[in-house]
Amino acid sequence: MALSMFLEHVERNLCDLSYQFSAETMDHMNRATQQIVELVVDDIGRIKPHLDVKEVISVGSFAEGTKICSPNEFDFMACFDFLSRSENVRIEGTEGCQPGYMVAFLNSGFDEAMANITRRLYKDICCIHQEGLRVEFVDTLKEVVKVMSKKKIVTPHGVMVIKGSDYLALKLEWHKFKENYEGPEIYSGLCERDLTLTTSYSLDISVDIMPAVSVEDFSPLSDIHGFPRYVFGMTGNLKFHLVCKVSGQSPNAQIGRAS
Repeated sequence: MALSMFLEHVERNLCDLSYQFSAETMDHMNRATQQIVELVVDDIGRIKPHLDVKEVISVGSFAEGTKICSPNEFDFMACFDFLSRSENVRIEGTEGCQPGYMVAFLNSGFDEAMANITRRLYKDICCIHQEGLRVEFVDTLKEVVKVMSKKKIVTPHGVMVIKGSDYLALKLEWHKFKENYEGPEIYSGLCERDLTLTTSYSLDISVDIMPAVSVEDFSPLSDIHGFPRYVFGMTGNLKFHLVCKVSGQSPNAQIGRAS
């Protein structure tokens, strides 16, 4: 009896979010968060055209339906446009990289506008420098969020307020309305007006944004020595993404990790 009560407690309080947050409320929280992420990366692309994002993909435990406790963390991949085009970037797996890590070479050679995110290897052969890309993205993210601070997305169930950023994460705050709201501000972009509505609770939200290069051709991954051939047959023509991580082989390597 005691064990069954304990397991019910765990399920109710740690596993099943529907006990504390309705599915509709969580949907509004997720939708508002994604809209903020899309607005943020759009502004990053306007400031730094080579960091323009073509697609924002929801990933992680919330997207997979495995989130436990409160819905206070969201994860997104920001897939670059310019840096994902095959005419601009060539993806190769090279010796010295761990399995799944690759080098992104720039087809155009050195470009002064992208000096911070590239590393010249020799002559006019350049590749994306993962640390430089990360630093430039973080700095531009901070610049954009500073302007957006205190603005909000209004939903029928509450507001999602922009508080700031920390490295590659957005810091937001969700305020749940006691009663549903039907005003004109709902999902109409960032709102600056203070809404004098009674709220039932507030929740700090952390949103991780991972810059990524989208690779439409699966062969650079499937051609790696030791890649299981049966997996390729199952995946067909699926694309994959390279995210900025250090391989462990060399701390200064210009690489990304396939995901």
